[in-house]
Parts: sequence; C-alpha cells; structure tokens
Amino acid sequence: MASFPPRVNEKEIGKLLLNLVDHTEVVRDLTFAPDGSLILVSASRDKTLRVWDLKDDGNMMKVLRGHQNWVYSCAFSPDSSILCSVGASKAVFLWNMDKYTMIRKLEGHHHDVVACDFSPDGALLATASYDTRVYIWDPHNGD
Repeated sequence: MASFPPRVNEKEIGKLLLNLVDHTEVVRDLTFAPDGSLILVSASRDKTLRVWDLKDDGNMMKVLRGHQNWVYSCAFSPDSSILCSVGASKAVFLWNMDKYTMIRKLEGHHHDVVACDFSPDGALLATASYDTRVYIWDPHNGD
C-alpha cells in the first residue's frame, strides 16, 4: 500500500465530490479561475458557458449566453477578471467575470475558432482556428 503524508486520508483519494449537472449537450472544455476562488467555467455544445462556485457545493452562479453555436474552449486571464470563449463561429468572445457580461466580440478568423489562451501576464490573447491561423490579440482593446 502507498505511503501518504499524514494529512491525506487514503480512503478519500478518488472520491467523487460533486456532480455538476445543468448543460443539455456535451461539455467540451473546463477552466478554473487562477485566483484560487474555486470558480469553474464549463463550455458546451448547448451554446452556453456555465459558471460554478465549488466553494458553495457546486452552485451554478451564472449562464453566459452569446454564442450562436457550440462553444469549444474557454480560458481565464491570469487575474481571473476576463474569460475568453471560442466555438463554432469565426468570433472570439471576451467576458467580464465580475459582472458576467460580454465585454466584446473579436472577429477576424475565417473558420471556427477552436482554442484560446492568455499570456502569463495577461497582455496577450492567442486564438487558433480551423482556418490554420493563430491570432495574437490585445484583449484589453480588441486589436
């Protein structure tokens, strides 16, 4: 049997803690807020992002709507203030995570946008598309 530090209860390892149920289609991606708040965002084919508070028994806090088709991926800015989401459209969505409102929609890709990520300092946003391009954006002014 494995040896664990005293603070780890071997019987608790691998135990299901929460079952978050609310999406109506396949969940494509998940991302935790990097600020340690235990906020989780899920992206789904049901065209929504759902914001979950894992400190509050997995309570769903908000549904973010704006995508007209499947949502493929999402990513938090390093300070957790902005969420980027991309999907089966040519647009990139930026969300204010304090107000849960859309900040802006970035357009420029020629096909579905499938991935997104912020630079470690939050100054840049990278997006990738089926159009074979990776775009680098300024998430703060949309350029």
